[in-house]
Amino acid sequence: MRIQEAKKEIMQGSLTVRLDYSEGNVTYVGYAEPGTGENEPKWQIRKFEYDEAGNLVAVKFAEGTIGFDKVWNNRTSYTYS
Repeated sequence: MRIQEAKKEIMQGSLTVRLDYSEGNVTYVGYAEPGTGENEPKWQIRKFEYDEAGNLVAVKFAEGTIGFDKVWNNRTSYTYS
């Protein structure tokens, strides 16, 4: 998926969204086209970071890229920046 198309899809809410929680906060968010398997390298994955008070302080991307080329099931093994 091209980035411009992805931006449009995210804004329109027409992508599949997966959420992973830790300590009550959303930690990982994944976006993919509907029907994409969680083991397919077609996800954009973001990691949310919080301060000690639970405030969101950063949103980082898997491997530092916004591409739709990650595997949701591998989200915890990526480096985020």
